[in-house]
Amino acid sequence: MNHRTNLNIYLLTLIFLLGISGSALGQIIYVDDDAAPGGNGQSWATAFKYLQDALDAATSGEIWVAEGIYKPDQGGGQTSGDRFATFQLINGVGLYGGYAGYGTPNPYDYDPSAYETILSGDLNGNDIVVLNTKDLYYEETRYDNSYTVVTGTGTDETSILDGFTITGGHANRESGVGGERRGGGVFNDWNEFEVPGNPTINNCVLTGNAAWLGGGMYNYNGSSPTITNCTFIENAAIENGGAVQNAYSNPTFSNCTFISNWAYTSGGGIFNHTCNPTLTQCVFTGNVSWTSRGGGMYNYYGNPMLTDCTFSDNSARVYGGGIYNHTCSPMLTNCTFSSNLADSQGGGIRNYCAHPTLTNCIFKGNMTSNGGGMYNYDSDPTLTNCTFSDNSAGNWGGGIYNYNSSPVLTNCILWGNIDSEGEGLGETAQIHVVSGTPVVNYSCINDDDPDDEYIYPGTGNIDDDPLFVDIYDPEWVAGTEYNLRLLPGSPGIDAGDNLAVPASITTDLDGNPRFADDPDTPDTGNGTPPIVDMGAYEGPRQRFFLSTILDAISEGQTVEFTVNLAKDPLGTVQVMVGHQSGDPDIMVVFGATLTFDSSNYYIPQTVTLAAAEDSDNFSGRAFIQVSAPGIFPAVVTIFEEDNDPVISTILYVDDSAPGANTGASWADAYNELRYALNAAAANPEVQEIRVAQGIYKPAPPDGMRTDNFYLINGVTLYGGYAGYSEPNPDDRDPGNYVTILSGDLNGDDVGSLDNPSRFENSYNVVETWEVINATAVLDGFTITGGYANGPKGGDRAGSGMLNPDG
Repeated sequence: MNHRTNLNIYLLTLIFLLGISGSALGQIIYVDDDAAPGGNGQSWATAFKYLQDALDAATSGEIWVAEGIYKPDQGGGQTSGDRFATFQLINGVGLYGGYAGYGTPNPYDYDPSAYETILSGDLNGNDIVVLNTKDLYYEETRYDNSYTVVTGTGTDETSILDGFTITGGHANRESGVGGERRGGGVFNDWNEFEVPGNPTINNCVLTGNAAWLGGGMYNYNGSSPTITNCTFIENAAIENGGAVQNAYSNPTFSNCTFISNWAYTSGGGIFNHTCNPTLTQCVFTGNVSWTSRGGGMYNYYGNPMLTDCTFSDNSARVYGGGIYNHTCSPMLTNCTFSSNLADSQGGGIRNYCAHPTLTNCIFKGNMTSNGGGMYNYDSDPTLTNCTFSDNSAGNWGGGIYNYNSSPVLTNCILWGNIDSEGEGLGETAQIHVVSGTPVVNYSCINDDDPDDEYIYPGTGNIDDDPLFVDIYDPEWVAGTEYNLRLLPGSPGIDAGDNLAVPASITTDLDGNPRFADDPDTPDTGNGTPPIVDMGAYEGPRQRFFLSTILDAISEGQTVEFTVNLAKDPLGTVQVMVGHQSGDPDIMVVFGATLTFDSSNYYIPQTVTLAAAEDSDNFSGRAFIQVSAPGIFPAVVTIFEEDNDPVISTILYVDDSAPGANTGASWADAYNELRYALNAAAANPEVQEIRVAQGIYKPAPPDGMRTDNFYLINGVTLYGGYAGYSEPNPDDRDPGNYVTILSGDLNGDDVGSLDNPSRFENSYNVVETWEVINATAVLDGFTITGGYANGPKGGDRAGSGMLNPDG
């Protein structure tokens, strides 16, 4: 139960049991857009209809607002259609949206996600939907919207905005120094007495706002609002700061998400100008700098501080797909940069005359022409316990590119980064130096030949495989974290320099102790034991011993494997064993929970798996995960051996067929095309698959993005059949009976092609293998919804159909 619900119960108890007035507890004013005009705001039954009337009446306390749409030009003293109208926040007054309101069974029910409370700048109610955020600013139906929906100018932290959706602000005035061209959603500035705007903003969504500067929010002149648990999605700026621009201000963002915001110039997510913002546990994904720098963030002067932040799938037309730093010294701790893109320099970060400090950070799968992970120009960043892997550059420096720059790298790993003009996976692909003198110590640097005697210059450096858990993870999903943790036996364990780790750093990227000794590994690093490991993660201190990691099971049968711990846990450990993914017919029937302690950690305990009987003519595969807190999970792969009878030469597929799901007829058709393909692959007598109208997907919801429909030599796939529900199921007309092969696994695609709703789609809807020839036929289908934004190879190409060699 949240604090708002607790407060509701508390107030109701006092009011009804003790009979004291609400004013004795602090003023509460009620607002409900379904209320009749003329209310006094003293109860839900007599609520104000317009929020502006409540703000006029409030001096302290709280305003509770029911679900609905509220516009700043409505209420007493307002002029309809006034673009300067805005909701001005008030010191000592908290605005809370998300109440059920009058006319519901419990008007005090509080849930902002269920009872959406919208503050809208769409004064005339005529805004049309904009499918691509880059078109938002110039959408003419928004030219009559409020310049700024909410204003926090001249407020302090007692001015609270909580539980609202803020949308439709359109700060497009060509001149002016206020909110009329800055901060379409929220504008914070100092007032005529030079009192800055420092409101508290919690649990809000800012979406569909546009401005010249700071599409969603603009903070100016010392304004330092505190923003917590807020989402900025699909806001736009025609200049800088698609979601937010901060200028001469120091805001604090915690647990905020920035998704698919757009800036024509720089700072698709946030643009910081001469300020020191603090960001903790924030996520930036899919933000765009359309013509210039800083897809996720642009920092110009100042010292931003970022902790536990993630930048993924952001893009910049020129520099800094994730972040662009210009003449500033930001501090980044426990941050992750993955799959960011810049056309020219710095796929992850581009530094210009900048001196950032990065600790426990990861750069993985970022791309550009030069400096896949990072590009340094006249810059000297300090990197400690950072990991760069699988970043790529079309020209030079897959990991780091340096021009007149001398970065300091200690306890870092640069492995598997690649460039096209340099040494491929060699040393200069990891660190490319045009000019400057990088200082690299106690680090693992990939070179052309780890078996030769050459090691990157410096103290304590190595060139041995760091043994990542999974450097090229086939199940990786864009925007999620790669597994660059160290396996047992990694040469990076106990091999770093304790003296280089900042005193404030006590944990690694996982939150585990940064200094932890592995008694099985000799200390090769520097300092008093325990010695820090190389890279963003400390290596494993405990692991599982499994009797097998690969086995097979026949339908209707069982198979066993055993689990025990490698080391004395010095306490009780509960190990969980369960189905992770794959064929749902394979399940754990015994040993789902195993308990180990000092007395039995070395004794193998049994896990029993069973494969259910089915009629899908499919030999499946399941992944069984073994996990426990603080221990790297292990996976056992189990193949199911199908025992179904031989099938006919023609298989039928219909997503609405009610029968046995065997593919033998329209009535018993497979409901999923992927099952028919599996059956055809396992039974060479199959020559044809007939597919009825409908939508077919290569994987279930939240399934593997790498799954796709594959063609088979000698098998023809025909779409466009009427199917079971029609009078003549064999009637075939692809134009009338549309048969769709869709990569939209979760069925949630909306908006433009770069909308985040597509980030979980299949990389490739259809794929041909290298041995496929002209006898594999695909006829009569619509192919849609592929999204090839993966880390490598075919996952980045051929979203509809990939033909690598076939």
